[in-house]
Formats: sequence, structure tokens, C-alpha cells
Amino acid sequence: MRRVSMREIAAAARVSVMTVSLVLREQGRVSEAMRQKVKQTADQLGYRPDPALSALMTYRHERQTVRDYQTLAFVSNFSTQYGWKEEIYTRLYFEGAVNRAGKLGYRVEPFWMRQPRMTPERATQILESRGIKGLLVAPVPAAVARLELDWEKFCAVSLCRNLASPDINVVDHNHYQSMTLAWRELRQRGYRRVGYAIKEYSEEIAGRLWLGTMLIEQQRDLAQQKGIPPLVAPVWNRKVFAAWLARYRPDVVISPDIAAYRWLQELGWKIPDDIGFLWLEAVPDEGITGVCQHFENVGIASVDLVHLELIRSAYGIPSVRQTIGIDGNWYEGRTLRPSASG
Repeated sequence: MRRVSMREIAAAARVSVMTVSLVLREQGRVSEAMRQKVKQTADQLGYRPDPALSALMTYRHERQTVRDYQTLAFVSNFSTQYGWKEEIYTRLYFEGAVNRAGKLGYRVEPFWMRQPRMTPERATQILESRGIKGLLVAPVPAAVARLELDWEKFCAVSLCRNLASPDINVVDHNHYQSMTLAWRELRQRGYRRVGYAIKEYSEEIAGRLWLGTMLIEQQRDLAQQKGIPPLVAPVWNRKVFAAWLARYRPDVVISPDIAAYRWLQELGWKIPDDIGFLWLEAVPDEGITGVCQHFENVGIASVDLVHLELIRSAYGIPSVRQTIGIDGNWYEGRTLRPSASG
């Protein structure tokens, strides 16, 4: 069966072949009305893309894109220039992004939005002058969940869920999956008084998905256990944690913060004999049981997504946001009692 060519579509729609090419490849800045016109014409003529040719064109365009946009910016909005380095997950996001970017021909540079006399207009100008079109937006402080730039000039991905504006694509952990995995393991080990403790900022950048999933799982088990109110603490310190612990007496604590584990030890609890601890951001070298989040994979996936956006010339805020969640894996450490199933 003969394939309909782009030239035939262009003639029927009375537009240029270049316009047809941009529309069919979902690239470039073409008006929505023109996109609909070209797509309707292509459908009426029975156009079907050639997979082999599409793959070749994507490869050629990809190589050109990397030459054109060699630098990606890792955009942070903390109160200090390197505030993002204070959290292990953000450091590993950056490392994963740097490693993946290098394999694709890019480099990644930190860009601090709170430099002296910085404005959204000046930030946009600086990024443009450096030839930077791709942005990786680091987790933002809870009090500053908005970033202002001329977003129509960039392809951007957020590495957190609490960025209220702009509504750009997101790559993050699959918080729902990690919490359901945690509960499955705790049920198998016979825990009945499950406590969840986290600082409020950490819950906010997770989009409150850990908390929401925790409450759903807790509701499922209400017939077998007494639900313990989660500790989502605006002020996160040992005193606050110890007061919650003494009041509700959980038999296991779930937390993404290693500080909670240290505090249990300092308060004299024997783990796992007196109480269990499940780390939602487990690092195998620590020997603490929990879910490994593979932070570096978030950075890798964010670069892949920005790279794809650059190839497609998908600048600006998407009409429909795409969210990619990276699943975690179970790590068997020494801080929970053995599973009943062995």
C-alpha cells in the first residue's frame, strides 16, 4: 500500500512541507489551529508514519540537538547557593543527572535563583546568554513553592512535587509504591502499632503522598490495630519526636529521616527488640531495613525527559503535565524482626 507523503498533505492543507513536518513530529511552535488542520488533513488522506524513517530522523535530530544545547541548568532556590547539597537525595539527583547528561553529550551546571539582584527577567537573560535551554528544577523550599522565569523559552522538569507554579513535568520517587511496599513487609512481620514520623518539609516535597498512602493503609487495618496519628512535624527535633513516641508507643516507626533512627538509639530503645525501624530512604551501607529510593535514577530520568523535550522543541509549560515516578526496592537490614514467612 502506497504511503501518503508530507508533500501531499502540505498541498491538500495549503501549508508548507516544513509545517507538516513540525506538526507530525510534535515539534516547533505551530498554532493549535494549524496543528488541528494539518492532523485532520493527514487523517483524511490516510497518512501513516514510516517507523524506520522516523527513527532515522529522530537520531539525526537528536545529535543536532545535543550540539545546540550542550548545557543543562540544575536550578535551585534555596536561601544559600549550595543549600541543595545539605540533603543527600538532592546531591544524588545532581550526580545522577551529571552522569546521564555526560553520556548524552551534555554537561550540567548549578544555577542559583537567589543570587544578589537576581530577578526572573535577569535569570532568563543569563540562561539565554549561556545557551541553556534545558532546566532541571531542584526541590524547592516549602516557603518558596513557586519559580518565575520566562518558561516559554525553556524545556524544564521539576524534581519535586510541591512546585505549585509553573505546572511543568515532574520526575520523582513513586511515594505511593514505597509506602505500600513498607506496609506489606510490616504486615508480614506482625507489626500492629505502626507509627509514621516525618518533618513537614519532607512531606510537602513528596506531595503529601507518603502521608496519604499511610492513612489509606492504616484505615485498612483498623479492625486489627489502633491507628496511631502520624507525626508530621513543622519543628523536627528529638524532643518533639520523643514526646510523640512516649504518648503513642508504636511497635515500629516508619520515617524517611535517619535522624529518627538516631533518636531512638539515643533514647535507649533497642532496635529491633524493643521497637522496629523502617527507613523510607534506605542506604544499603547503613544496614537499616527499608526501601531504597535510588535517588540517582531520578536525576537520570529527569535528564532523559528534558532531552526528549529538547528534541521535540517542547518549550514552555505543557498543556497536560507528565509525572514519572521511580519505584523503590526493598532492602533487608537489621532493624525489623524477621518475616513470619521466613
